[in-house]
Amino acid sequence: MKIKNSEITHNNFFLSDLTLLKNSNFFEEIKAFSLKNSYAKEFIHNINKFINKNQILFKYNSENDDILKKIQKEYWFIILNLYKYFNNFTPNSSHLKHYIICTTRVFELLVIIYHKNNKNLNNIYFNEETKNHNTFYFFLKEIKLNDKMNHFNIIKDKNSSKSEIYLYNDNNDYIKTINNEYSYFSSLKIQPFKDSSISLFDNYFKLNKNYVENFFSASDSLGVSHKIRFTGKKKPFQIVDKIKLKSVNKEENEKSDKKSFESDLESKNRIKKLESPIFDKKNTNLINKDLSKLLVKNDISSKFKHYLISKAISNSITKRNLKLKSTYHYPEFETFKDFIFTTFNLKEAYTKILLLNFFTGFDINNLIYGLLSSNDDIRYTKKAILNIKINEKIFDSTFANSQFTKEKKSKTASIHLNHEINIIWQECENFLHKRLFKKLKSTKWQKKLISKSNFKIDKEILNVIKTKDDSSNIDNFFKKIIEIHPEKHNEIVRLKNSILNLYVNEIHNELGEIFKKNLAIYKKKRHIVLNLATVSILSKHYYQIYGKGCDIPILYSQVVSNNDASRMCYSSIKSRLYNVEEWMKNLYQIFMDKNNKFYEIEETSNYNNSWIGSAFYIKPIAFKEFIVFLEKLKTTKKYEIFNLNMIFIRFGLSILLGTRDFTNSANLSDFSTVSKILILQEKGKNIYQGKRVIPLCNHALLLIKMFHKLKIHFNIVSNFPVLLDDKLNEVMIKKEELITFFDSLDNSTNYEILKYIKEFILYTKLNFGRHVITSYMSHSSIESNYIDAFLNHYKMGKEDQGIFSNFNNPEYISSIKKHLDEIANIYFPKKIMIGNYEYKFSF
Repeated sequence: MKIKNSEITHNNFFLSDLTLLKNSNFFEEIKAFSLKNSYAKEFIHNINKFINKNQILFKYNSENDDILKKIQKEYWFIILNLYKYFNNFTPNSSHLKHYIICTTRVFELLVIIYHKNNKNLNNIYFNEETKNHNTFYFFLKEIKLNDKMNHFNIIKDKNSSKSEIYLYNDNNDYIKTINNEYSYFSSLKIQPFKDSSISLFDNYFKLNKNYVENFFSASDSLGVSHKIRFTGKKKPFQIVDKIKLKSVNKEENEKSDKKSFESDLESKNRIKKLESPIFDKKNTNLINKDLSKLLVKNDISSKFKHYLISKAISNSITKRNLKLKSTYHYPEFETFKDFIFTTFNLKEAYTKILLLNFFTGFDINNLIYGLLSSNDDIRYTKKAILNIKINEKIFDSTFANSQFTKEKKSKTASIHLNHEINIIWQECENFLHKRLFKKLKSTKWQKKLISKSNFKIDKEILNVIKTKDDSSNIDNFFKKIIEIHPEKHNEIVRLKNSILNLYVNEIHNELGEIFKKNLAIYKKKRHIVLNLATVSILSKHYYQIYGKGCDIPILYSQVVSNNDASRMCYSSIKSRLYNVEEWMKNLYQIFMDKNNKFYEIEETSNYNNSWIGSAFYIKPIAFKEFIVFLEKLKTTKKYEIFNLNMIFIRFGLSILLGTRDFTNSANLSDFSTVSKILILQEKGKNIYQGKRVIPLCNHALLLIKMFHKLKIHFNIVSNFPVLLDDKLNEVMIKKEELITFFDSLDNSTNYEILKYIKEFILYTKLNFGRHVITSYMSHSSIESNYIDAFLNHYKMGKEDQGIFSNFNNPEYISSIKKHLDEIANIYFPKKIMIGNYEYKFSF
C-alpha cells in the first residue's frame, strides 16, 4: 500500500505528553522514522482507519489510566520493532507484510476492549498476566484455548460482505446487533483461513507464524535468529525494549562524550579490537608459535599478518567443530527396532498406526486423516493404492506443453501397497472408524464436542448423528445426513470437520502418551533420543543410509522442508512411485525380520507415460528439433551468425552446466581444459560463498571453447554468451531480446522454423537444464548430495566444497561427469553447423 507522507499523521492521543515518552530526543527519531518508513505508515494508516470506523475516543480517568498507558506503549513498541528491524536486518517484504497484519489486528483488539469496557472481556484481556508481558502479542499466545474458542468468532454479513468480529459472552450467545458490546470491524479485509488445524483465534492474529514472532523475540534481545540475516551495526536496544528512553539518551550522551576525546582512527581501532577475535589473547592456543608471538605483541600492522592470523584461527575452530557430535541424532535402525519390539504390543491398534507412520513416512496427523478417508492429500482405494496429491506450490503453475515436454497427465502420485502393509492399513482404518462411531453415540463426547467447537452446534443434527446407523466410513456417514437435511449442508460439513479435528487430536494425544511412557521405560535399558514427530522422518533417514539412488522420489509422499522443496521443484518423475513402493516393502521385510535382502520392484508399462512434477522437463526430441531449426536458419550477416551460435551455446550449457536463468550463471571465464572443471559463483554473499565446481563433459568443453573462439573473432568483452544488435552492441540473452532478434530475421522462407523456435523460447526457461538433470539423475543411483552440490543446493547441515570439508570431490566429479555424458548423448545430435562454425559431438 503506497501512502503519501501528507496523508499520514499520528492520532493526538499517541503524541500526548505521558511520562513514558517525556523529554526524549530518541522518541523524536522514532517518530520521524514512522512518518518515512512505508510499513510504519501502513500500520499508522490502519489504526487511524480503525479508530474512525469504530468511533473510538480516548478519555483519561483514574480507572483507565493503566490501560491507556498500555495502549500507548504497545503502539510505539510496534513502530520501535520496525525501527530496530530496518537498522539491523535485511528486510524481507513477505515477513514485514505479515508483521503489519498481525500487529494491526493485535492492536485493534487491545483498543476495542478498552473502548467496550466490558467486565467479562476485561477479566480475560486486562488482568495481572497482561502486566507481566512487554507486549500484548505474547500475552495473546498464552491465552487458554477455551477462552480463544469461547470469546472469538468472525461472521460475514451476506448483504454487505463485511466481516464482523465477535467477542461473545460466556454463554456462547451471539448478540447480533450493530456496534454491540461484543463486536467490532477491523480496518483490514479478512480472507478465509486455510489452516483448519489451529484455532480461528490463532489464525486471525497470526500467532502460529514463527517469522512474526521473530520480530518480537529478536527485538527483545537482538540475538540474531537463524531465520534473520544481520547486516548492520547493532544498537543498544536492550534498554529501549522497556521504553526507558531516558537511559538510552544517557548512554548515547556518554558515547558522544567519549568520542570527543579520540580521533576517528583511534575509534576505528577500538571497534576492531572489540569485534575481531585476533585481539583475544585466549586464541593463541589455536595457532602456531610464530603467529602466537605476533598475537601476543599485537603486531598486526600489515593486512597480510592480519589475514594469516585470522585464517589460522578460523581453520583451527573449523577443525575442532568437525569433531563435535550433533546435539540430536536419529537412533540406529537396530535401536529403533529394538525399542518397538520390546516396549510395544505389535497386535494393538495404536502400535499398528505407529508402524504405518514409520513405513509410509506420512506426518502422523495426515496419516490419521487419511485412515479416516478425510484427507484430500492422501486417498486409499480398495485396490490397495494410495493416491497422493502433489503439492503444486512446489512446482511452477504453468501447464506442461506436450509439444516440448513429457505429458504431465496426473496431479497425483500413486503408491501400490504391498500385501502386509495393506493389511495393517485396513486394520487401522477399521479400528479408527469403529471407535469414532462409538464416540458419536456418546452423550459425554458430544458435550465435549460442543465445548471445544468455536461455533454453535445444531442439536437436531446431533440427534440425527446419535440415531443414525454406522456407515463404512465417516465420509459416507455424513453424506447420508446431508441427504436428510440438504438445507443444512454447510453446517453439517462444518460439524464434520470439527468432529474430525477433535477426534484426530485425541488419537494423536493418546498415541503420544503411550509413546512417551514406553520411551521412558526403554531409556532405563538403553539410551535413545526420539519423539513421536520424528518417527515419520526415520523412513527417509534410513533410506538415505541403506536405500539406493536419489531420495527425491521419497519426498513426494512426505512433508518436505524448504531445502527439499527447492530440490523437488526441478524434478519430473513417473506418477507411480516405484522407488517408494520398493523401499516400503524392503523396510517392512527387514524391520519385521521377514527377509534380509533388498530387492527391486518391476515397473509396469501402464504407468510409464504418466508423469508428475516439473513442467519444464524438456523432451530430448524437442531440444534436438530446436537445434536443427537453428542450423536451418541461413543468413549472410555476420552478427546474425554470431547470435545463432551464442543462442545454441547458451541453451546447450543450460543442460550441460545446469545454469540458472541469470547472466552470471553462464560465466565461462574460470575453467580448466586439463582438469575439465568450471568454477562459477552464484548467489554468494561474498567471494567465498556460492561457488560451484562443475565437472565438464566433452560436449560442454567443446561449447565453451567455441564461445571463446567467437569472443575473440568478434572482440566481445563479456565472459558469458550475449547477442549483438545491428550496431554490434552487446545485448543480454533474455526472452524479450531473443524474440526481437528472431522477429528481425527473414520470415518469408522460414515461417514454420521461426514459429517453432519462438514458441520453444517463450515456453522454456534458461534454467530448464536443471529440470532435465534433476529428473534424469533422480532415477539413477547417484548420491543425492552430489546432485545438491552440482546444482548448488546446500541443505542445512551440509558444507560447501571448501577447506576441511569431508565432501569427496574426486568421486563427485567422476559421478557427475559420467551422468552428464549420458544426458549429452541423449539431447545433442552427433554434428551441427551454424554458419561456418561446426560442432562435432562424436567423442
